[in-house]
Parts: sequence; C-alpha cells; structure tokens
Amino acid sequence: MPERCLNCRHSGKDCIPHLMALAATDLIAWCKDRKKQLDLSNADIAEKSLVPKGTVDRIFGKEVFTEFRFSTIQPIIRVLTGCKMEDLDCMNQITPDQALLNTIEKQNDYIKSLEKENAYLSKQEEHYEKEYKRLEMQYQTQIDDFKKERKILQKGIAALAAALAVGIVATIIISI
Repeated sequence: MPERCLNCRHSGKDCIPHLMALAATDLIAWCKDRKKQLDLSNADIAEKSLVPKGTVDRIFGKEVFTEFRFSTIQPIIRVLTGCKMEDLDCMNQITPDQALLNTIEKQNDYIKSLEKENAYLSKQEEHYEKEYKRLEMQYQTQIDDFKKERKILQKGIAALAAALAVGIVATIIISI
C-alpha cells in the first residue's frame, strides 16, 4: 500500500487495489481506522453493508480477527470507501494483464513492508543488545564492588577477632 494511502482521509474506488493488497491484519486495522474517521457504529456498518451485526462486531472487536471471506469483508469495504457494489466487482473491471500487474504490485508492497519490518526489528535487536551489554557491565561492577566490600569486611572481622584474642589473653595474664 503506498505511503500516501496510510493517512488518506479520502477513500474511493481508486483505493480498492491498494486495500486488497493488504494482509488481513492490516486490512482490518484500516477498516477500524476508517470506521473511526467516518464515526460509524457497528450497527451502522451492519445496516449499510447487510452483513450480520454479530459478524461486524467480531471483525471490529478487540481481538484481532483475520478469519473472514472476501465476500464478507467486501460489503464492509464498500461502506467504508463509499463505493458502489459494482466498483468492487473484480470480474467486471480487471483484465488478466492488470491482474498480473496488481499481483506484482501487491508482492512488491509486501516485500517493502517486510523490509521495513526487518529494519525495525534489526534496530530493536541492536537496542536490546546494547541494553544487555550495559546491564551486564552494571551488574559486573556491582558484583566487583560487593566482592571488595566482602574482603574489607573479612579483614575487619579478622582484625576484630585478633584484637579480641589479644584482649582475652591480656585479661588472662593480668588476672594471673
């Protein structure tokens, strides 16, 4: 889907090829966003699309719903784009050459989205690796500090034990 489509406030039949190129989760996300833009309720969409309200509720629910047929989502898209049913009838409008070009465009868009996702995940991985190394160094420093404190405490305890032993011996000698 072209970048210009992501934030577009105007939808129409020109949008249909781009929408059909979306993955199911992205298409549902677009539908939810468009529903919000148009300030439509699930009941409004069900009434205008003639899709049962329960199905509309499931599609626009909080859980990600991707198990739908094109014949189910098509009338909803028609309502959200303001198109006529004929505008969504692919059989009457698309030539085999155009279908092939559309398929290639969809694949290219999908590849671009995967490349973007890969770049994002690579940046996330770099960030987590840096954070891991920072935390590892921080914890190692704390461990080293604890070891130094333990040695100091051990020396202090040894010195105290020696002083106590000398005091006890001195007390014994004095009492004799």
